[in-house]
Amino acid sequence: MAIGLKPDTSYLFSNLNNKSSGSIFDMSFLSDYNSIKSGSYGKLVKAYYKKLESEDVSKDDKTDKTSNKDKVSTSLAEDSSKTLAAVKDSTSSLSKLASEFVKDGEEKLLVQKETKIENEDGTMEVKKEYDMDAIYKSISGFVDKYNDVIKNSNASESSGIKKATGNMTNITDLYANSLKKLGITINGDKTLSVDEKAFKASEVSDIKDTFTGSSSFSKSISSQASFVNDAATREAAKANTYTSNGSYSNNFSTGDIFTSLF
Repeated sequence: MAIGLKPDTSYLFSNLNNKSSGSIFDMSFLSDYNSIKSGSYGKLVKAYYKKLESEDVSKDDKTDKTSNKDKVSTSLAEDSSKTLAAVKDSTSSLSKLASEFVKDGEEKLLVQKETKIENEDGTMEVKKEYDMDAIYKSISGFVDKYNDVIKNSNASESSGIKKATGNMTNITDLYANSLKKLGITINGDKTLSVDEKAFKASEVSDIKDTFTGSSSFSKSISSQASFVNDAATREAAKANTYTSNGSYSNNFSTGDIFTSLF
């Protein structure tokens, strides 16, 4: 080798730019892929969030005696699982009852009862009258379920649940006059109250218009309660960022690239 000449070492790096060569440099990403595929990634995620969960439990134990199963751990959700479950249960009950009023209200809610009356001449006469006690009981039950939704939603910190509940109470405000005819008033905290005496003295036609049929208050509330339930479901879905095998949950679109590997 001539003195003063530098050796040519470029051949050592020639394969770096040759993507068709099949060199080891082209396959470097496989080690990362294998780490994810083998479960190492998932184990790391589980270990990390298990540590966070234990820290959260220790922290909460000092101020709150609620059992661990009533808490949402490793969570981005605004509320505890207990709060979300209460919202979902109450909205499901309200929506179901309201739907029943819409569908079968005239046959099951506004039912006439046959009574026999003896006339002065000794003859018997059959009269059909509405069973206002039974009707009041049904409507009072509806009011109780409506108020349960308001109470449970007020306990929530979720903006989605609060917004959906606000939409429901706004709809109720639109029916304020119709409800008032039945002795049902909207309270300052957005709950409802029903006056038994005033309700039983109201016109059956007004009860029918308000609680039965496709354009009724019941129909609107059934839909709105379902929206609140959906909001609670979406909030509950935030409880865990990762699935059990270490892939991202579908709550975050950025996780799709990882989910596709499993």
